[in-house]
Amino acid sequence: MNELHKKILSLSRVIRKDLFDSGWINEYSNDIFNRWGVSNLDCLVLSSLERDISFSSIGDQNFIIFDNYILELFDVLYKFYNRKIFPKKEILRFIYKLLSEKHFTRGEYLASSHYITLFSKICIPQVDENLYCKERLYCQQSFIFFHEFMHYLISIKKWKITYYPPISNVLNGLGENIPKSWSPALENKFTNNKQLLEELDCDVLGMRAAIELAKITFDTDPFISSKYILLAHNFMFIISIIDNIATLSKPKLIELDFNFIYRNVYIGIFLDSILVSLYEKNHNLLDDEKIKINNFTQNMISLIGSDIDVSVPTGYEAMNVTITKELKESLKDLLLHSQV
Repeated sequence: MNELHKKILSLSRVIRKDLFDSGWINEYSNDIFNRWGVSNLDCLVLSSLERDISFSSIGDQNFIIFDNYILELFDVLYKFYNRKIFPKKEILRFIYKLLSEKHFTRGEYLASSHYITLFSKICIPQVDENLYCKERLYCQQSFIFFHEFMHYLISIKKWKITYYPPISNVLNGLGENIPKSWSPALENKFTNNKQLLEELDCDVLGMRAAIELAKITFDTDPFISSKYILLAHNFMFIISIIDNIATLSKPKLIELDFNFIYRNVYIGIFLDSILVSLYEKNHNLLDDEKIKINNFTQNMISLIGSDIDVSVPTGYEAMNVTITKELKESLKDLLLHSQV
C-alpha cells in the first residue's frame, strides 16, 4: 500500500531524473524508525523541480519526502565553493535556472520563460554528471534527513525541545561580524522564538547522527563530516534565498538572513565542541573552514542582491497572454533536460 501512496504523492511534483541512489536513506531509515517505535512513518525519495523536503500524510500513514535534487544542487555549489576564483558567470547561470524552475512550479510560466532565456544565453562547459563524491553527499543527505526526522518526533511528542544558551553566546561567536542591522528588538524576537529553538534542537541531533553514520559507513573523519554539514546548511540557505527573493518582502528576507546567521553560528559552536572532545585539543579545528564557507556564502548573497533583477518577470503575469498547454510542456521539457 505504501508504494501506491508514494506514487500518489509523486503526482503532485514535476519529476526529473535522479542522479543519485534513492536507496541511500533506506540503508538506515527503517532501523531508525524501529528504534524510536515509529510504525506509521515511511520515506519517499525522489527528484523534482520542487526540490523541497517535506512531510505528507495519506490516511494514518506519514511520509518524509526527501528531494534528491537538493543533493545535485549541493554538488554544483560545492564545485563553485572549491574554485580559486569566484565563478560569477556560471553562478548567474545556476541562479537563473533555479529561478526559472521555482516560477514554473508556482504556475508563473512567463516569468519562468524569462529566466530560462537568460540561463540559455550563458554557455559553460558541460560537466560529467557521474563525478560526485558519495561520501560527502551521503553525509549531507543524512544530516537533513535526521533533522527532519527530529521535527517529526517533536510533533508526535516523542522528543522535547532542549533549552539552549542565550543569544548573547551566539553573538559572542560572531565577534566583529554582527550584522549592522541587528537590533535589540530583533534580538528579543530570536531569544523567544520557539520555532528557532526547535530548529536548533533538530540541527544538533541531526549533526550528531550524521557524524556517527558517516564514521560507521565510510570511516569519515569527524572533522571532514563536520565541514560537510556546515556546507550543507549554508547551501540550503543560498537555495532558500534564491527561491524566495522574488516573493518575500525585504523585512522577511532580513529575518530569514538572521535566522540563518543564528543557526549557522550555533552549528559551528556545536561542531567545535564535538571536535575538541574527540581530538582533545583546545583550539577550533574548523576556524579556517568557517571563514572560507562564510566568504563564499556572502559572495553568493551579494551577487543575488546586486545582479539579479526580480522586478521584470513579476509584471509578466499581469499581461493578457494565453498560456497554452504546448508552451507549458515545452518549458517543462527545457527545465528537465538542461544541466544546472
